[in-house]
Amino acid sequence: MAHRKAEALSVLIAGSAKLGPMERLAITNELREVTKLKQLAPQDRRNLFQLIHAVRACDSSMASIVQYHGASLTSPSMGSYLKAFRDISAIPFNETHRQYYQRRLVRRRNALMHEAGNYPSGRQEVVDLIDLMYACLSQAL
Repeated sequence: MAHRKAEALSVLIAGSAKLGPMERLAITNELREVTKLKQLAPQDRRNLFQLIHAVRACDSSMASIVQYHGASLTSPSMGSYLKAFRDISAIPFNETHRQYYQRRLVRRRNALMHEAGNYPSGRQEVVDLIDLMYACLSQAL
């Protein structure tokens, strides 16, 4: 199921004019890795690697969107991208959205990426996090 969400995110990315052709290619290739991993064992490892590839795609997408709009950043991080989304008038993204994605997506991503031994709680968490990435990016694209 995570691969279906990644495929949907890939379609969203592929159709965006806010990302250059090279960025779109790199990001959609990253999302293809989520599908390629659907048979990897054990499940914990598969979940983590699927999230790593999806998060890299999301992070690069967010960076490209901010660059497209010419916004300035304090640092290249998901939290900074969310703040930039909030501040870009052409994106229907407000402080409530920023707080929501910071709490639900960025904090969990940080815990998974920066804490040894921390794995997604299961397949459904992978699906839910990719779904959050899709929702966030669909507002910005």
